[in-house]
Amino acid sequence: AGIEEFYNLYVQILFGEGSGSFDYDTTLINSIEGPDSASEADKRKFAIRLVNRLLFVKFLEDNEVLPERFLTERVEKYQEAQDVDQFTGGLYKTQLQPIFYSLFNTEKDDRISKHRGGWFDDVEYLNGSLFAPEEQEREYDVDDPMLITVVRDLIEGSELEEDNGSLDPSVLGPVFE
Repeated sequence: AGIEEFYNLYVQILFGEGSGSFDYDTTLINSIEGPDSASEADKRKFAIRLVNRLLFVKFLEDNEVLPERFLTERVEKYQEAQDVDQFTGGLYKTQLQPIFYSLFNTEKDDRISKHRGGWFDDVEYLNGSLFAPEEQEREYDVDDPMLITVVRDLIEGSELEEDNGSLDPSVLGPVFE
C-alpha cells in the first residue's frame, strides 16, 4: 500500500481525522480507557505509541524475527478463548501488554513462569525503549472491538487496496519517521 493511503487510514482509525474514505463507527482514541488523570493529549500519545508498537511487531513478522501471522494469531486465539471465557480481561491486557512489557522488555531467563513455553518463546528480548512502559501506562486499556479493527485493518492492512491488502514493509520506515 502507498504511504499516503496508509497514513490516511492511520489518522482516520486513530483519531477520526484525515481525508481517507474509510468509515468507522468509533476511533481508537475513543476506545481507550485511561487513568483518571489522563488528558486528551495523554490518550493521543498512548494511541500513537500502541499503534507504533503493533507496527513494529508486524515489521518483526515481515523480517522473520517473529513467526508469520504472529499478531493475527494472538487476536484469533484470544477470540476463541473468549467463546469459552478462558481469559479474564480484554485483548490488550491479556495478550498485547504481556508481549510489550513482559516479553520484548524482559530477558527470556527473567520472565515469569506464565510467560514461558509455547508461543511466548517465539518472542525475543529486544531491550528497546519502544516497549518500556511509561508512567501510568499500565493503567490504560483498550476496548476489544476497536483494537481488533486496528490489527486487522491497519496493521495487517486488510483495508488497504494495493498489494492484496497487505502492508508493504517499505511503508513502515517513513511511517515511523
